[in-house]
Amino acid sequence: MLDNIPHIKAYRMNIGDKLASYAINCGADDVDGTVGHEEIMHEAGSKTSLNTSSEQLARMVTSSGAIPVKRNSSYSQFEIINLPEENASHVLPVITVEVP
Repeated sequence: MLDNIPHIKAYRMNIGDKLASYAINCGADDVDGTVGHEEIMHEAGSKTSLNTSSEQLARMVTSSGAIPVKRNSSYSQFEIINLPEENASHVLPVITVEVP
């Protein structure tokens, strides 16, 4: 990351969840979290959901290769979000075929 830029925000209300996830993977460190009320970006055409839960957002951050951290609005308190373990049995069965 650039040494003279302390933080890069990927505001998901502007760019959407997919691009915010990609931005995290590329070094962004803030997606601005859950937003309960936002009008400006949605008036301009944003389709980003306002109903994203903290857990959904934390899973997006985790799947992007980062550690989800909750912060306050003044950036003075931080708390790592520990997600419950997901069931690891999401494996599809494999068919084996014997070739004579």
